[in-house]
Amino acid sequence: MNLVSKNSNSPSDIGFILVTHPGIGAEMLRVTEKILKEKSHILAVDYTFDQPPEDFKNNISAAIQSLKGKKGIIILTDMYGATPTNLCRDFYVNENVRLLTGFNLPMLLKASTASFHDSLENVIQYLKAYGAENIRTYP
Repeated sequence: MNLVSKNSNSPSDIGFILVTHPGIGAEMLRVTEKILKEKSHILAVDYTFDQPPEDFKNNISAAIQSLKGKKGIIILTDMYGATPTNLCRDFYVNENVRLLTGFNLPMLLKASTASFHDSLENVIQYLKAYGAENIRTYP
């Protein structure tokens, strides 16, 4: 995997969008930016329970369009099988949009601080492994 420090002024080829239940994506981004003391390039689209599915899909589509110049886009969702993830199905049929469910804060921090210049599949596998490595138990 070709990871380049964000401080190298080398923009990532991959764009990231959080698609989550109400408030989770926006709050996770707020926490990420507080920890890093800088604005994240990751976008958040939060589902609201009273929102018509088509409106939510339009919001996701707009976020994808705003990342149009990227080599690929990874949509990070909070929970496999839940409404936000299920409503993303129409978007990951596109060959340069992928879906990674069950994101956590370490994955989000890594996605915010690294510039990725590799295939979507390799970046997804890297983030998935990184997130899992940061799930630990203590005696």
